[in-house]
Amino acid sequence: MPVREFEDLLKKYVESKIINYKYHEIQYRKYSREKDRVSREYKNSGPTFNTGSVIAKPEENNDSVEAHNRIISNRVDELEDLMKQEKTFLDEVDEWIDECCKSDDQRKIIRSYMINNLCTDSEGVAECLKFSEIYIKKTKERFINKIIYKYF
Repeated sequence: MPVREFEDLLKKYVESKIINYKYHEIQYRKYSREKDRVSREYKNSGPTFNTGSVIAKPEENNDSVEAHNRIISNRVDELEDLMKQEKTFLDEVDEWIDECCKSDDQRKIIRSYMINNLCTDSEGVAECLKFSEIYIKKTKERFINKIIYKYF
């Protein structure tokens, strides 16, 4: 593979990771909400009692309650693993932004143009942030090149 082709692919890879930031952020929040919901269900599902007699005693089918609780506990663990994967992705992109942007203006451009607008509507982003459209696009290119130089 020619060097130029490899560099172009690497730039596309880095750009796609940054563009996908919002997706991973949404996934992280989704997994977190689901984990909270499942955790509440787990906490609320203690052993059930048959109150048909004067002395309360555990139901005969206590094994099914324990099995259900194990399933819920496994789901919580699974969701925590998924959250960890998403957090790792988000932390990597956040590190790139922290380490490769020299100024707050550059951070604003990267977050607005690349993350929030998925590298579209450079004209609207430029107008909103009070920069030229050319400056927005050059900042994006410089940012990607810095990431490649520093991390790859």
